[in-house]
Amino acid sequence: MNDPAKKRPWFQFSLMTAIVMMLAASGLLWLNTQQNRWSGNQGWPFSYRVWKRTRIHGFFIGFETKWLLWWLVGDVVVGLAVVFIIAFLCESLVRRQDRQRQQREGAKP
Repeated sequence: MNDPAKKRPWFQFSLMTAIVMMLAASGLLWLNTQQNRWSGNQGWPFSYRVWKRTRIHGFFIGFETKWLLWWLVGDVVVGLAVVFIIAFLCESLVRRQDRQRQQREGAKP
């Protein structure tokens, strides 16, 4: 019934991995929604929302926002890649610790 050689499916994450993924995703979301201090643009690593100053005859009248869709898609792709790489590394550490624990328990009399 309790087979120690039974492995988890590759798509099943541990609770620790899920928590780390959630923290990484929230950090990336925070980075993407913050405005850059110097330029006022939004996005990491690509600026998907660009602010331009509007001038008429040399007088400043306001800001104009331009959305860059492909850079937004690039941000999403990079964010997903970062989260999945972190999940893979965390899950490989958890599974390695599980294997070492099972080997130690199997070696005890």
